[in-house]
Amino acid sequence: MKAEKRSKNELTSWDTILDDKYGKVGTIERTELEIKCQAFIIEELLREEKSESNLRDLKLAEAKLAEARLVLPDLAKQQDSGPCKLVINSIPTKQNGLASKNVHRKSA
Repeated sequence: MKAEKRSKNELTSWDTILDDKYGKVGTIERTELEIKCQAFIIEELLREEKSESNLRDLKLAEAKLAEARLVLPDLAKQQDSGPCKLVINSIPTKQNGLASKNVHRKSA
């Protein structure tokens, strides 16, 4: 389809441009163009969603890593004064006076 000559000041609608280049709505060329356009739009939407999903996964991973970095130093501090130390200190020993009975081994 050949475009008609228009003056430089005349505005041309997008539909007119498509009609001139690909034919009127319903022609084979125009239908093929519309199918390709819809496929491109869907492809871009999927690509964008995948990118956002990866960013969400990345942000979640970064948040978990940051949380782990906050927890790990606390665990290192608790190693000397935390629950493990309490359990170890509660085991009876002669030094802390909790085990005053002597354990005798039988000789073989």
